[in-house]
Amino acid sequence: MNQNKHYTITVFLLIGCSLLFNLLACSREFCDIYTTHIYRLLSDIWGRIFALFPFAMGEILMYLGALLVILTVIIVLLLIILRKKQGFRRFAQGFLKSMLITVLSVVLIYTLHWVIPYRSSLLGAGNTYQMKSSASPTSDSPSNRYTVRELGVLRSYIVENLNECCLTVPRDDEGHVIYPSTDSMQAEVTKAMRGISNEFPRLTGYYPPMKTALCSDVLDWMGIGGYTYPYTMEITINQYVSDLYYPTLISHEAAHHQGYYQENEANFLSYLGCSRSEDPILRYSAYLYIYSYIDSDYFQALSESVTDPSELENYGDDILPQVWTDDWEAFMKSEEIYEADSHPLEEFSDTASDVAEVGWDTQAEIIQENGYDGVVGLMLNYYDGILY
Repeated sequence: MNQNKHYTITVFLLIGCSLLFNLLACSREFCDIYTTHIYRLLSDIWGRIFALFPFAMGEILMYLGALLVILTVIIVLLLIILRKKQGFRRFAQGFLKSMLITVLSVVLIYTLHWVIPYRSSLLGAGNTYQMKSSASPTSDSPSNRYTVRELGVLRSYIVENLNECCLTVPRDDEGHVIYPSTDSMQAEVTKAMRGISNEFPRLTGYYPPMKTALCSDVLDWMGIGGYTYPYTMEITINQYVSDLYYPTLISHEAAHHQGYYQENEANFLSYLGCSRSEDPILRYSAYLYIYSYIDSDYFQALSESVTDPSELENYGDDILPQVWTDDWEAFMKSEEIYEADSHPLEEFSDTASDVAEVGWDTQAEIIQENGYDGVVGLMLNYYDGILY
């Protein structure tokens, strides 16, 4: 009887706490205070604890969670069949009660580690980023708010720096880019992100070591470069991403870890940190990655503004051909690494890809203007008054 009482109290406490924090999360002011002062403490503690594991503990927990779901279904079905078996019924009840506690704990941790930070102010309260436009810089079509000329000026700035990086990165005798070790790049990314913490204070926190996904091939099939796992505060990376993309990927995930969970703000902070780095590879990665977003919006706006399609014939000629050569070589190197490994689940790659496509589409509907391409609006707003 006493055990049942304690169990009931625990259940109601978990439910009550989850409901309370989700209600509080409706207040952006609360989310800002929580993320700045409480979340950062939790992420530092969780990050340091799980950094002690040499493998991605969060990935293991995901697999265990999937097995528990399957096991739960099996036990429920067996309970229907064997409901008259007193011994099995007691076991099933104990298991299901434990599962309920587990699920409620998962919901509470997810609320504290993701939901509240996600709902905080864009780029965090207390930063020096100022909205220079009356419209939100996260609207779906920044080209509708900024002129084609302003988009073009921003693109030209990115291209100029991209070309300069291409000419200054270290190369071997055959002209191939020389990339540092992953450990070295991680250290440089941490330094780069902390380097902009005067503008974005949350970036002063602890940066856990990046871990390689045990099933990187599955992530590759799903088009996932990496993720920040909210239950262990681990950053897990797909080992098959290219060396040239790696710095911006891990800086993007590092921004998430520090409480910047909107995809557009993580993209923006990744670009800003890496582009100001002293490391030429980080700068090259930043400008190449952000170029695709800027160029897409500019080309669309330009196409809508010209009357003669022939005006677009030489579009893109301002980028050095070596840039695309470097990008292709980095990609092919990652493909070689992939081909050298065995992939026992490869027959399910199409299924994984289909599932991921549905997931990406669903995510796009949910996060809308705060998606990855919303970084263009943040960039235009940031450089407003500086470049144009």
